Amino acid sequence: MQDEEPSAAQRAKRISQPATPSKDNGAGSYDELMSRMGSTEGAGRQGGTQLVPEELKSDVDKLNRRMKNMNRCLLDPRSKFMSWWDFFTLFALFFTLIITPFEVALLPTKGDFLFFFNWFINLIFIVDMVVNFILPYKESAKQGGGTVKSHKKIAHRYLTSWFPIDLLSILPFDSVEVFAEMSSGASPFGDSGGTLKIIKMIRLLRLLKLARILRASRIFSRWENELGMSYQKMELIKWSILIFCVMHLLACGWALLAQLQGSLREADLSTLENAVIECTFGTDCVLPEYQNACPGCLRESTLNGLGYDEDDGPWPQAAADALGACDDDCLVPCEMQLLSTLTSRSVTWLEQQENWKCREQTVGKVGHNHWQVYFASLYVAILQARGAAARPTWPRNC
Repeated sequence: MQDEEPSAAQRAKRISQPATPSKDNGAGSYDELMSRMGSTEGAGRQGGTQLVPEELKSDVDKLNRRMKNMNRCLLDPRSKFMSWWDFFTLFALFFTLIITPFEVALLPTKGDFLFFFNWFINLIFIVDMVVNFILPYKESAKQGGGTVKSHKKIAHRYLTSWFPIDLLSILPFDSVEVFAEMSSGASPFGDSGGTLKIIKMIRLLRLLKLARILRASRIFSRWENELGMSYQKMELIKWSILIFCVMHLLACGWALLAQLQGSLREADLSTLENAVIECTFGTDCVLPEYQNACPGCLRESTLNGLGYDEDDGPWPQAAADALGACDDDCLVPCEMQLLSTLTSRSVTWLEQQENWKCREQTVGKVGHNHWQVYFASLYVAILQARGAAARPTWPRNC
């Protein structure tokens, strides 16, 4: 005789009554679950195959060991460590974006605090290169969209994508000269103007690190979710940062043009130095009015040839001023007059051949301080972005 169909009231009563937990470890206990799965009722649900708890535990242990081996020497992209590491990497990227262009365009390379702090930033990128070899990645949707944890595939993907750029960005091109000067006191590349230009161009390779800022998109998206910012506010912040960075890079670019154009001294440095030596230390100056009153540029190698050596004690003030004049690409008035006499060119013509920074310094529109040059370049960049004619500081013949 078939069982009667339960009434609607009975079904509602069964639904309203909670399940009675087990007296031992609760309804969800592991032992009770195994006993249920090993019962005849469970065997019927599994197609007649009875599950043995001991075998299931063994299979679970094997699966755990296999998953542990798959995750060995790998980092979890969603871990707290990666969140902090993303923050440090982002800090290094913004430091590179702001400081490195300013340093390349305006500051001389020497072993100061900024030089060693740059090495700390390079260390962050070196560690980040190691992290990329052990960081799983997600495949594209066409490839299945799964997470790849194979060390061979991760290494192959990194070596064929970002690794060449990362490697070039940490090579110490400009550090060789600084360490050589710190150890021997002289630059291994010499002190000619052409060589210094090449070094500055090589230093631009460090800006390749800026390409990695594209990877910061996932950091911004996570911050958007955690901070609860709207899409409009986040886009406003992104575009504000982008405009600031573009203006900064354009300003440093204008300053870099003046550096790369160099100085008129580089055309015939030896002849001009000989004239300065006669006016500063000799008695046969080409222009008598500048006798013993011409603080022109004399390189350290030239001063050493004249018998001035730091090991012998402090240099005379005239020698120190001559060495300090080489830090500026712009010719001092006596150098301009001497070069005009030696080349039979007018002073006005020579001034027009100098870079835009020197021309504006001559008329007093730009100071000699690095920050004054930077803000003048920023002024030009802003006016250009607005489509205006950037007078009075316009690099006419860069």
